[in-house]
Amino acid sequence: MMPNSSSYFSKKKADCTISNKDKEVPLIKASSNGLLEVVSLLIEGGADKNVQDRNGNTPLHLAVQRNDTEMVELLIANKVDMEIKNGIQDTPLISAVWLGFKEVTRLLIEGGANKSAGNRDNNT
Repeated sequence: MMPNSSSYFSKKKADCTISNKDKEVPLIKASSNGLLEVVSLLIEGGADKNVQDRNGNTPLHLAVQRNDTEMVELLIANKVDMEIKNGIQDTPLISAVWLGFKEVTRLLIEGGANKSAGNRDNNT
């Protein structure tokens, strides 16, 4: 019988901070590849849900850039910080608006993202 994946993950105490040559931790890789269940397990296992990659992108930024509504919903439900700015000083909401992703924009606003936060050019 296959063990429950979340209990198996918890018992193994996997290192969620290990990174590859590009300094990407498992949560960054999973979110950038749309691996919803893996992201959920990593967060449940204690991964830093606001971790940033070398470009300053959080898992939420990466989900927004992929127009991945399910991932955005999961991350919002796990109370990620929606106001972290990436390397070009964009919040996930600013990215969603600039990319024209209406559903993701709606999810972020309904989730409590600051509509008046500006980027480095003071665009809101």
